[in-house]
Amino acid sequence: MSFTEIKYYLPEFFYPFLPEIFSREIPKEIFTDCYRCPMICNSREEIGQDVSKPFAPDTKCCTYFPHIPNFLAGAVFVDDDPSLEQGRDRLRKCIKEKKGVYPHGIFPTKKYSILYELGKADGFGKSQILKCPFYLDGDYNCSLWKYREAVCATWFCKHVGQQAGQSFWSSVTKCLKYMEECLILYVLKKENLPVIHPFGNNNNISYEDLDELPMNKAEYDYRWHKWVGREEEFYIQSFDYIKNLSKEGFSALMGINFQIMLSELEENYEPLVQIPEILQADPSQTFKETEKGYYRIELKTWIERNDSYVTHAINFPKIIIDSFDGSRTTNEVMDLLREKHEINPGRDIIIALYQHGVLIRR
Repeated sequence: MSFTEIKYYLPEFFYPFLPEIFSREIPKEIFTDCYRCPMICNSREEIGQDVSKPFAPDTKCCTYFPHIPNFLAGAVFVDDDPSLEQGRDRLRKCIKEKKGVYPHGIFPTKKYSILYELGKADGFGKSQILKCPFYLDGDYNCSLWKYREAVCATWFCKHVGQQAGQSFWSSVTKCLKYMEECLILYVLKKENLPVIHPFGNNNNISYEDLDELPMNKAEYDYRWHKWVGREEEFYIQSFDYIKNLSKEGFSALMGINFQIMLSELEENYEPLVQIPEILQADPSQTFKETEKGYYRIELKTWIERNDSYVTHAINFPKIIIDSFDGSRTTNEVMDLLREKHEINPGRDIIIALYQHGVLIRR
C-alpha cells in the first residue's frame, strides 16, 4: 500500500516541532511527479492544445515567488549541501539588489504580488514574468527545495483524494504558514525590529518597486536598523534562534490559534483516509474498454490557481471496477482480488477511485 506520513512532504527542518498528527499516514500523491511532470506540454507552441497538459515545460507550476522566512534563508546559508549552492547564490543576489529583502525574509516585491494576483488565472504554469527566481532549468528545478516554504511544500496539481485531498492539503498549508509567520515574528521581537508586514498597510506601490529599483533607502534603513549591510548574518542569526527553540517554547509561541488549525486539520484528515464499507461502480457512468481487460478512466481535477479543470485519463484493470458491484464489502472485494486474481490495488487506489466518483457508496 502506498501510504506515507504527512510530514514526509514537509522540510525536515520542521520535524522536531510538528504535533503528532503530522506523523499519521495518508495516501501518497501518486498523480503528481515533479521530476517527470505530467502537466507540461512538449513546447510552448503546444500550450492550450491538450487540456490535460496546461503548463509550459520551462516553467512547470513554478510560476510563484515563494515567501522565504528569515530562518529558512539562514538555514540555506549555513547548510553546505552542494544542492543548495545555486540557491545560496540567488539569495545573495536578492540581498545585493535590495528588492524584496526584509528582516521577515526574502519576499516578492509588491509589484510582483499584484501582477501574480491579476495574472495567475491565465498565466499560472506558463508566464515567464511570474516564474520563480529560484527555478533551475534541467531535471531538478528548485534551488531551495530542502528548505522550501509552506506553499511550495504543500501544493499539488492533482490530488489522490480529489476534493477531500484538496481540503486536507489546504489545512496543512494553513498550519505551516501560521508556523512560519509566528517564527518570523519571534525573531523580529528578539531583535526589536519593526513587525509591520513587508508590503505595508496599503496598496500603494513605490516608484522604486514600479521601476524594479532597490528599496527606498529610508524605508530600508528603518526596517533593518543595525543589520543594514549584514543581512545574510541576520538570516543566519534567525536560523539559530529557531533551531535552538525547544518544543515547549515552540508550542507556547503557537498559542490557541494553532490548536484550532490542528482541529481543522484533524477534521479534514478523516474523510481523506476513510473508505465506505460497501462500494459499487457508479451506474451512471459508462466505462469504455479501450484494450483487453482495461477500462479508460477519466479523472477530473480542479486547479484553483488558474481557475480551471484538468482531465487526466488512465487505463485501469477492468476486473477491479467490475468486482465492486455492491454485493460485497470493500474488504471482501479486496480479499477476492488478492486470492482469485492476484491483484492488490491498495487502499490508496480505492480511495482515489472513490474520491473521484468512479466508485460510490452503496
